[in-house]
Amino acid sequence: MATGSPAGWAAAGPCGRLRRSGGVVRRRPILAGKRCSPARRRLAALRRRLGPRARPAPAHAPPVLAPAAAGKRGAVPPVEQPPGKRRRTEGSGGDRHAAPSGKRKGGITIVLFYQYKEPPWSPEEYKAMMAWAEQKGRRHGLGGRMRIAREGFNCTLTGRPGSPGVRGWCRELQKEFPDPFAETEFKFTDGLEPRLAWNDLQVVPADEIVGYGLGGELAPSLSKGGTHLEPKDFHAKLAEPNTVVVDIRNSYEVDIGRFVPPPGTEFINPKMRRSTDLPAWLSRSDVQERLQGKNVMMYCTGGIRCERASSLLKHQMGDQVQEVFQLQGGIDKYLKEYKQDGGYWAGQNYVFDKRFYHGAAEKPATEVLGSCISCHRQWDDYRASVRCNTCGVPVLVCDACAEVLKKDSSGQGLQSARCQLCIRERVTSKAEFRSRELHRNAEASKGVYRLLHDVKEIGIRGAAPAEPALPASEGVAACEAAANPTGITRLFIGNLSAKRVDEATLLKAFPGITHIQWLKDKASGLWYGSVFVEMASAEEAAMAVARDGEEVALRPARVKFSPMQGPGRWPPLGTAVGTSQKPPTAADAAKAKGRGEVTPMSPKPFPKCRKFFVRGVAPEVADRDVHKFFGACKIIAIRWMTNKETGAFRGCGHVEFATTKDAETASALHGKKLLGRPLRLDWAV
Repeated sequence: MATGSPAGWAAAGPCGRLRRSGGVVRRRPILAGKRCSPARRRLAALRRRLGPRARPAPAHAPPVLAPAAAGKRGAVPPVEQPPGKRRRTEGSGGDRHAAPSGKRKGGITIVLFYQYKEPPWSPEEYKAMMAWAEQKGRRHGLGGRMRIAREGFNCTLTGRPGSPGVRGWCRELQKEFPDPFAETEFKFTDGLEPRLAWNDLQVVPADEIVGYGLGGELAPSLSKGGTHLEPKDFHAKLAEPNTVVVDIRNSYEVDIGRFVPPPGTEFINPKMRRSTDLPAWLSRSDVQERLQGKNVMMYCTGGIRCERASSLLKHQMGDQVQEVFQLQGGIDKYLKEYKQDGGYWAGQNYVFDKRFYHGAAEKPATEVLGSCISCHRQWDDYRASVRCNTCGVPVLVCDACAEVLKKDSSGQGLQSARCQLCIRERVTSKAEFRSRELHRNAEASKGVYRLLHDVKEIGIRGAAPAEPALPASEGVAACEAAANPTGITRLFIGNLSAKRVDEATLLKAFPGITHIQWLKDKASGLWYGSVFVEMASAEEAAMAVARDGEEVALRPARVKFSPMQGPGRWPPLGTAVGTSQKPPTAADAAKAKGRGEVTPMSPKPFPKCRKFFVRGVAPEVADRDVHKFFGACKIIAIRWMTNKETGAFRGCGHVEFATTKDAETASALHGKKLLGRPLRLDWAV
């Protein structure tokens, strides 16, 4: 207390004076003996909410004790683990208790955790657990999502800024329910921006804490699951011979980040849209052949998806695999262990919270594995919230393309976006996708039931009649892939039959095509059998080039790598599979001429196209004649094409209009005569 201060008052500090009110000492901001400005008062209020800034402890300060050790009233000591309750692990063990409750420096805390319960809770116990979790969560000021089933918890939670509520709730959970939460591993991330906190708490009842479609009697026991490896042991085992590593996450998560194991270890991406696809994938004979006799290593974001997956794999294959391992704590824990260089991890770890993704904390974010589905530039951010129009999974769209596509109301914008899996599998509608998914997963569930219960047949409600699952690449002969060291995905395909080849023919002959650019003759606008295509991956491009010379629609196709030369957009707008249209051919022109018609215009390359390629222009036509011909349609540019050597007019050129409406109106003049010649129009990029 300052000298000369009245009794019951504290000394004024540099930022304000203190006054007593109802027995509580409060700070009142002042400035030069006067009240602060409104901005200064708001700043002071913010400081009060956030609490005092952390100051370094002096060298002589005694060690700070945790609340339990300090003997504070109401402190919860760490929970002792009951004997025999720890999971089977190899290598160094991990701390499975809630982290100490010491204060963290600013920001918020996110915790990820899961816990299975075997045997599951009874219906009454389950109801009580749901009520307890929600009541205590709201009391501790939690936000986020709790997915709770009779088989356990799957949670991603945040606390309010400056609040220890997350850790307090976790300690209470362990104290109240040591079975099964005494062994739970809570993965805390501290010091995050307050904007990443959830305002609301969602408690979601579910049949499974991971939706594999294996709830109840279909769920394989976790007691026969894989061996848990701590990050350092997982890292070391990745380099051992005869090893495969399987990413159990969804394909869109793998697109932006994954493990890149050392040479000799095979990486496998199951290319799943959601977890319910896993049983069907594991039951495939080609998958089991790849895993046979191998040490199989699995990983996912936090470890939860590997629990049932490793158990199901061991039930499916038994002694056919050497051993099954899974990453304890998942990618999240691995990146905290290898926070400086990321270890064998490349790219970003997709997470189901407001961060969207994260990498190794101290490694510069230079690796971008994903790409925009529209312009194909490197991109790994799903914040545009674009989803596949057929299957509903997130797709990568860069900020620039998202702005363009959001303004497009022609049906070719965001609502027409498709993921790479749907393009590769040639799924074109939601009904088609749903039919295939229901049949595939229902058949897989029946197989799991027969496996676990040793019965010959079981009827699963919702199963569709027997039919092929996903279409195989019919007509594609097995061949050795061509060398593609630089990873080229752009191909030239020529010598195609103009009459017999269309988009469906190309997709069947060369699986993996995502974009098709039909090459038209500049003078006539007709297609004579050549295309540029974009392949989904470098591997599929190499397989396509290996088929150079094979017959496609009764003609030997010419296939070669064709990387972009010079500046330009690739792939062009309007060339995505399902949106590109084959231009008219010479046969179409002959038929139209026989009927006294003009060959129809090709479709627009993109919705806001305002430019025409004009053919059949008489040599005596001047610019004023063109303006007069198109009437009220405002022209902003005319560019005539000439012979480079002689400078002679070639009878064609480009005409650009001021607005898309002007261009649409002008397109009605296709085939009309200008100075005695029919003018042929076609959309141009």
